Amino acid sequence: MLEADEGKGFDPENVDDPRLGENICKMGGRGVLLIKSYMDEVEYNRAGNTVRMLKFNSKAARGGEQ
Repeated sequence: MLEADEGKGFDPENVDDPRLGENICKMGGRGVLLIKSYMDEVEYNRAGNTVRMLKFNSKAARGGEQ
């Protein structure tokens, strides 16, 4: 899946961990956490406004039905 927008990008490596106490009430960062938790591969472009997400089909990886 590829998701892009024309907004100002961001550095995904510089997003505060929303699970830490000092960040619990801060806005932002939860989407990045969810994407990293659920996807097998996540890549952002240099501008930070496009993300490529890849999720493998575990059955297909084991040679089962798709």
